[in-house]
Amino acid sequence: MRLALIAVALISSAAAAQDDPQRSADGSAVMAQMTQQLSAPEPAPTLSVTPEKARLLNRYLDDGMRQGMQAMAQITYTKMKNQMLNVPGAMSNAQKAQMSDAFTKAFNPAMASRLRRAYDATVTYFAVRMNEEDLKSAVDYYSTGLGYKSQHNFKGMTPEERQENGQFVLDHPAIEKFVKTGLGYAVAAQARRKTEDPIFYADFNSRFCGNLAADHLKMTTCPSPFRIAQR
Repeated sequence: MRLALIAVALISSAAAAQDDPQRSADGSAVMAQMTQQLSAPEPAPTLSVTPEKARLLNRYLDDGMRQGMQAMAQITYTKMKNQMLNVPGAMSNAQKAQMSDAFTKAFNPAMASRLRRAYDATVTYFAVRMNEEDLKSAVDYYSTGLGYKSQHNFKGMTPEERQENGQFVLDHPAIEKFVKTGLGYAVAAQARRKTEDPIFYADFNSRFCGNLAADHLKMTTCPSPFRIAQR
């Protein structure tokens, strides 16, 4: 996820500067300072979620997070559907078509609910840790110019741009706070997956088996027809 990769990109910005001997010393200094500052604890979750914070975070997240989440959803859809249609036992083409339709009608709303929860959790995570002024500074930086390029075309950045980006973060506490919060968010999101997976599968299975029943199809393993491998 883009949020989780910001810090890696920033440290890479400083490290890349060492490829040029003329910038080696500066690049090493920036990387050392960045590593030290980003290792500090993230802000505590002591603030409130305000409409303005939600607006700023939605502006930031809408730029890329939705695309990433939809891509993840499509991968899950394909994997689960392939497993369903390849279960042992013969099915006629008509039955496969009905199963496929029942699957899609169950998957789409179940996944939409999951993505909405993930999106809302992201907004809340940042909003309770950053004030409006700091959020505005961070969102503005990552919406235009060098900040935008650092997240959307990092490989296309020159060594000078990468080092400038890293130094800018170090020189602006609001951006640094945003990055540290992003690191904490990545850990929290991974932990949240352990609770979100069962919620999603239960929602999907309930819808799927209901759809099968409406089509007068039977699956002996309902209400839990199948699971994809969880990692």
